[in-house]
Amino acid sequence: MGRLSKFSFMCIGFNLLLNILLFLLIRIPFSGGVIFGTIYQIVLFGNIVLPVMVSLGGAMLGIGSIILKEKPLVKSMIAIVSNIIYIIAYFSVWSM
Repeated sequence: MGRLSKFSFMCIGFNLLLNILLFLLIRIPFSGGVIFGTIYQIVLFGNIVLPVMVSLGGAMLGIGSIILKEKPLVKSMIAIVSNIIYIIAYFSVWSM
């Protein structure tokens, strides 16, 4: 698989990891503290801002792999579609 397609799939993995981490931070009760508050704010900010930017970057990486004519064209297309589906699902969950 081409490098750009791999990076595009890594963008999806990074976004899913951020979502799971935020879910765990919200659901698991911790005692307060400065360190936990800072970590929570970083993850919350990261989950609000980063997924859209990373998914758009992942879609651009997929388009770049098609332009550079990397061999597995189907995997590049799957990478683009999966990033776009992630963005649509992300906004549909936040709009509920």
